[in-house]
Amino acid sequence: MVNNGLLEIPILYLSKYIIENKRAYYEGLRKVTEENKWTDWIMYMLDGIETTALYTQQKIDSIIILMSETEKFLKEKAGDIYSKELLEIIFRQPYSKRKFLEDEGLVKKKTAGTYLAKLEEIGLLNSITVGKEKLYINRRLFDILKK
Repeated sequence: MVNNGLLEIPILYLSKYIIENKRAYYEGLRKVTEENKWTDWIMYMLDGIETTALYTQQKIDSIIILMSETEKFLKEKAGDIYSKELLEIIFRQPYSKRKFLEDEGLVKKKTAGTYLAKLEEIGLLNSITVGKEKLYINRRLFDILKK
């Protein structure tokens, strides 16, 4: 899908399945090498793909629901700063910073800080300072991603 331009990055994290089923992975490899048992190996990999796809789909569904809920909340509590672009920025990754808003051309530096502070004030983001930089964490998104 990445090669065909349908996805920017791969989202099927098959390594998680392999790590969680390491014994079966190595046993399957051994059987392919020593006994030419490809069917078992292919079934193992297909099971891994299915399991991982379902897991990934659940995460995507949770993120879509959270994004929709956040959009409604943001319009209600901070409609004066709401924009689709702002919503997308705070969901692009689990943290945001002023530079992200600036780089998107959404607002200037000072206004970016004001917007992020407003999102923290209404409970959408939590700020932490790392060195000289202030990061704003989308905790609910972070919690979905770390599961």
